[in-house]
Amino acid sequence: MAFDGPHTKRLYWGAWVLLGLFMATQDILRTTLPLTTRFVGQLLLLNLAQNLFWGLLSLITLRIVRRYPLQVHAPLKHWWAHLAAGVVITTVGLVGIAAMAFLLDPPKWPLLRAFQQFVVSYFSFEYLVSYWGVVGIHEGLQILKSTRERELRVSLLEAKVAQAQLRALQMQLNPHFLFNTLNAVSVLMHTDPATADRMLVKLSQLLRLSLEQSREEETSLGRELAFLEGYLEVERMRLGDRLRVVFEVPGSLLVAQVPTFVLQPLLENAIQHGICERSQGGTIHIRARQEGGMLTMEVQDDGQRPGAGQALRPGIPAPRDPRSRLELAYGQEQRLDLHYLEGGGAVARIHLPLNLLDSSPRFLGAALPT
Repeated sequence: MAFDGPHTKRLYWGAWVLLGLFMATQDILRTTLPLTTRFVGQLLLLNLAQNLFWGLLSLITLRIVRRYPLQVHAPLKHWWAHLAAGVVITTVGLVGIAAMAFLLDPPKWPLLRAFQQFVVSYFSFEYLVSYWGVVGIHEGLQILKSTRERELRVSLLEAKVAQAQLRALQMQLNPHFLFNTLNAVSVLMHTDPATADRMLVKLSQLLRLSLEQSREEETSLGRELAFLEGYLEVERMRLGDRLRVVFEVPGSLLVAQVPTFVLQPLLENAIQHGICERSQGGTIHIRARQEGGMLTMEVQDDGQRPGAGQALRPGIPAPRDPRSRLELAYGQEQRLDLHYLEGGGAVARIHLPLNLLDSSPRFLGAALPT
């Protein structure tokens, strides 16, 4: 208990005053003498003076315990210091409160003997309560403080570890589409140089946007969809009319907070397994809606696959599965479901706590051809 502020000082002295008032009340209730105003006032004054005196002596106790702490693995000399200091402080305290009591009610035997009798009668109790009680309270508060500080350090460390894991998972997302696009460019360079050139320009724009957003762990849904727009432009150059995309996103949800790049691997998986493997291509629906306090996002394709109704489908490599990022960021408050659909196709559905931002979205989905 360090006196590092007026609030702590008021709390300390207030506790001693309350203790003095309590002890005065007990004396008043136990006395058999007539309760005159003068007598009650004397009892109040005596108990307050005695407890404030103990408060002064306890300041010395606190200085000693801060110099010789008794927490974990305290040296033996610390214990000896407290045993000796406790004897001295308790004796001084008893002599002081005895002097106050004798002023109010002078003893009927010699003064020295009266002091001796008083000290002997109350020494054990005051030694345990007034000295070791103060030491125990101080050390208990210090242990509580150190425990809270340790818990805070652990929480901060866990948060930093989680952020590092999120960044590591996020960095695994960025280069994957780059490799696919460069492979497509290498093919088009020999058959359609103009398209390959446009694809490289779009790819550079997409990478610039990717680098801007990769510094952030979360972004608005509008910015996430803006990134998907750039990604789809590159994919559309590769797939042409075989790729059709429909956005169904209310404008009010464009400011919802989502993990950066959380939809890109789901969209890439839908293109690879729902569009590329079909000569006629297909349609992908990207949806978002509010369900109570949750945000639901969907990426659905209409590709033909066996095993309709199954809970999971292959296609997203494990390191790039958004599930790990969602678990790190939201714990048990999130869910990622991947299902085959009756009649063909599959849907990936993400549920997150809804958190609306103030930033303006940059999604231009209305301009996308469907």
